[in-house]
Amino acid sequence: MPMKYKPVKTPVTSSGKEARLEQKDLRSKQAALNKQRSRTMENAVAKYFGGNRVPLSGASRSWKGDVIVPLICDSVVQGNLLIECKYRDKAIRIDTLWFPKIDNEVYVTRSVFGILLWRYSLDTTYYVAVTDSNMQLLIQYLKKVSTTTAQLVEEVYVNRVIDTSLVKENKVNYSTSVSKSLVEGLLTKRGLPFTYAWVNISGHDVMLCRGDVMRSIITLAYDT
Repeated sequence: MPMKYKPVKTPVTSSGKEARLEQKDLRSKQAALNKQRSRTMENAVAKYFGGNRVPLSGASRSWKGDVIVPLICDSVVQGNLLIECKYRDKAIRIDTLWFPKIDNEVYVTRSVFGILLWRYSLDTTYYVAVTDSNMQLLIQYLKKVSTTTAQLVEEVYVNRVIDTSLVKENKVNYSTSVSKSLVEGLLTKRGLPFTYAWVNISGHDVMLCRGDVMRSIITLAYDT
């Protein structure tokens, strides 16, 4: 009877085990740091917009969005703004699936509209991306509470010209890398009281603006 071949197991050296444990420890520490950064940012965004951080938003299907902001007019809550927050060191790679996810969460939570918001490390500026569909929802809401602000935002929407410089020709745009310098280069002032840009990012037409612009819009600051 022929002898069965038994593969020889290469013994794991103590140095190999130590290296693996060290890598695992580094990953754990990085994950904890990222979680802490996200929590800190979400709390800051909630305070900036006058809303509330959603607890365990990334760990439970029961919670949608990272921050929920009540939209108030004449001391009455008219609905909620849903904010998806991201924190990145140098550049944010915007995934094409993020925007449908926000749309779905707006629908599930019956929010007025939703936005993607992000910040780069060592910088305090918030940047916002609002999809075409969420801009329409925003305008519908504004028409109920503020004619002035509604007309202003509707002008931005109706006269939009999409910048396609980030579109990759002959390729599916699953994601787009966006740095701070790139965003600032896209933003321009077009005779309105705020700076914005319409850009195709990861296959979606979105309005880009800074966080202070969105805060002014939802608080109806342009009415004064």
